[in-house]
Amino acid sequence: MDSNRVRIKDIAKHLGISVATVSRAMSEGTSASEETRRRVAAAVKKFGYHPNSEAKALKTGKTQTIGVIVPELNTKYTIQVIRGIQDYCYDRGIKVIMADSNEDPATERRNMLLMKKFKVDGLVVAECGTQNHDMFKEVMSEGMPMVFYGRIPHKLDVSMVLVDDYAMSFFIVEKMILAGRKRIAYINGPKDIYNSEMRAKGYRDVLAKYNLPVLDELQVEGGLTIEDGERATEKLLSRNATFDAIFSFTDNLGIGAMRTLMSKGMKIPEDISVAGFAGNELANGVYPKLTTVVPPMFEIGRKCAEIILQKIKDPSKKNETIIMNATIKLGDSIK
Repeated sequence: MDSNRVRIKDIAKHLGISVATVSRAMSEGTSASEETRRRVAAAVKKFGYHPNSEAKALKTGKTQTIGVIVPELNTKYTIQVIRGIQDYCYDRGIKVIMADSNEDPATERRNMLLMKKFKVDGLVVAECGTQNHDMFKEVMSEGMPMVFYGRIPHKLDVSMVLVDDYAMSFFIVEKMILAGRKRIAYINGPKDIYNSEMRAKGYRDVLAKYNLPVLDELQVEGGLTIEDGERATEKLLSRNATFDAIFSFTDNLGIGAMRTLMSKGMKIPEDISVAGFAGNELANGVYPKLTTVVPPMFEIGRKCAEIILQKIKDPSKKNETIIMNATIKLGDSIK
């Protein structure tokens, strides 16, 4: 069957159901069962059916397009989230426009203006920091539905999809403590990223639980890159502070810490244990493999897409916070 000529009634005939049922199964917030949605999605994929988005746009006043703005595009985390968004949207005839802010708030603002110019129906965003909260509020007040994931503007009333940064940081540092580590350093992320605050709190609270010292000299602000992790570890070492483990805000920082420590002749994990956060693909590419927290990246993307399409269909839908389960992936960097 020619995919350019496939019509919704062809899908209905193939499945032995009505055109109305197929239409409901392809729309958000309708009464179609999950089984029907699954069958319709499979048939749509099999025959390469593409809804007539131009005609639908004229009828509904919607562009059938969502925008996605991310702070970077060079990590497995972001790539998998995007794939999850696309997987959910493409099966429903929704187009996705991407924009990378490259960790620059000014570029993030330009990306927001670009999305408005393209008249996207809604936005999924992972913010660079706190600098553009005014613009987020302005865009939402104009009627643009938005969903945030990962890096979230916690002081704004928005829908969010995230993992429990506090709890997962608490648990991974606890694993180091139970492995016998007593003086654990923390390399934090930028102060204007809310996740940094939550992961730092988890780190401090678990140390307090086991009556271990929470020392300023063992905490240092890093950044986001491997090079930032190297510099932060150099700073820790320059303080002549004794530590037997490092927990880092991201895997990049953890990998940077490992590089610096090994360049000084230290063995990991024999001398110093190291753990990160975010499930970066590089965590498996270093030796020893980095112990890290792995968020359900693909599922986060699908959930963001589900929520934003619901909000587009029903602008009165209340904002919600969805906490997704993450896992700790044990590498060889903890002993």
